[in-house]
Amino acid sequence: AALAGWMHTLAVYAYLPELTDDPDLLVSWTANFQMIQYASLLLFLMYMLGILYATGYNDDDILSARISMISSTAIAMPSYLWTWMGLMKARDAFHPLPEGSSLWTIGFQRVYNTSKKICGRYRALMWFLINVMIVEAGQA
Repeated sequence: AALAGWMHTLAVYAYLPELTDDPDLLVSWTANFQMIQYASLLLFLMYMLGILYATGYNDDDILSARISMISSTAIAMPSYLWTWMGLMKARDAFHPLPEGSSLWTIGFQRVYNTSKKICGRYRALMWFLINVMIVEAGQA
């Protein structure tokens, strides 16, 4: 489930810029996405605390982790299926594929180039993303 969550987050960050050409709208969407993501984490934490205290299993770490993974999968799976199978429609390529590249290699190249640009030009964004990684790793 953690891998699926990271894959989803990567896809969101990769595709958000393709949804609009308006930088202000993109900033607004990204900010709202982050707020919703953190609010969802807090709601899930309250849900888990409620379940564990109601069932009396709040002292069993292994069972708590199992209930958490089962719950997060059961909650997220319908959303993932609806999003990826129902909302994503086929469309033409946004960029032509460079000669000698594949979808596999160009993806890594673009992530690398974007990372270099963020580290070189947008230091505040770099530190924000590092903070997000640390916070999310601490929550796992």
